[in-house]
Amino acid sequence: MSWGANELGALKSPDVLHAYCAKELGNGRRRGRLVFYPCPWGSHERLKLEVTEKDGVGVAMCRACCKGGSVIDVAAGVLGMDARRDFRAVVEHVAQVTGCALPDADAPRSERNRGRRQVALPKRQAAVERADDEGNARYYLPAEAEAAAWAAVRRAAASAQGMQRYADELGLPLDLLMAHTDRELAEAGMLGLEADGHLLYVYTCRDETGAVRAVMTKRRGWKGEPRFLCGKGSHKQVLFGADAIGESELVIITEGESDALAARAALWAWLEWWSHNEPDSYPEERETPVVVAKPDAGTFREAWAAVLKGKDVMLCVDNDEAGRKGAVATAKILKGAGVCRVFAWSPEGAAKDVRTVYTMSNPVELMDDMILNKYEI
Repeated sequence: MSWGANELGALKSPDVLHAYCAKELGNGRRRGRLVFYPCPWGSHERLKLEVTEKDGVGVAMCRACCKGGSVIDVAAGVLGMDARRDFRAVVEHVAQVTGCALPDADAPRSERNRGRRQVALPKRQAAVERADDEGNARYYLPAEAEAAAWAAVRRAAASAQGMQRYADELGLPLDLLMAHTDRELAEAGMLGLEADGHLLYVYTCRDETGAVRAVMTKRRGWKGEPRFLCGKGSHKQVLFGADAIGESELVIITEGESDALAARAALWAWLEWWSHNEPDSYPEERETPVVVAKPDAGTFREAWAAVLKGKDVMLCVDNDEAGRKGAVATAKILKGAGVCRVFAWSPEGAAKDVRTVYTMSNPVELMDDMILNKYEI
């Protein structure tokens, strides 16, 4: 027996096609909404395999030899097989490469459909609320979903090639992304890969026993902004990387996790430069900034402010009117919660956000600019 068309719908998604091409053909190059990869059927000097989406299905077409189709056709080209005659072998190969689960082709159709309803990470599963030692509300994924989140982190740790695609897309160094797959850095927020190749931002905090727990995840898809995959409203209690704040006197808050990663990369480069050039004045731990992120560009939530009381906060906002207005509203909330001083920084010129500036400049110069050119609100 084999699979029906409906059972392989997930395998034909644009995300699986991109994940397969990145692993088997090499890194792609984005041009607008399109991504180009090496062609599996020819030996063209340039990237000619155009990958896009049509009606929710990933579609590939080589602009040189005019061959194309779904991920099944691309995989058949890679293997030198016939997509129809060798259909089952090709499908199993795609599933193995991308980590997608397949129904048992030899099981009765009713059993396969029942298995198809089970997802690795529930999209609307409510978070579990507990109280820490100080009585503050903490939110955790249910045990099954938390296990899936940690599995996603392990997949990322074992897949440098899969993470390279996102490093290229985000304009960030691969070693930075791989460092965030180390559980020892869980306080700073984790990165993971779903089975279909999607990048996950895994929020973490400590429970009442001091153990690091996955709190919730945020999926970065190919279209639009990331979205939360669990507990309606539960994400409002958590900042990405908030558990790393500790005794630091200055906390940098960015709009979005990728901006936080860019700011951390700049901070680490800045500290490394300092240790080599001015070791005698190297900052103490409490003088070293910590970078966290709120999950969107919206107004700061009052529930986030408790861990920032008595500290200075610098808001790194996008270079637009919404970012500047949001900074003013956020500063009001922070001051009401007992934050010492609130500063803001936004890029100048055509740069949109921290990550854009990071890709355009020297990381040390970026951190210098953020520290020296912030203004108090």
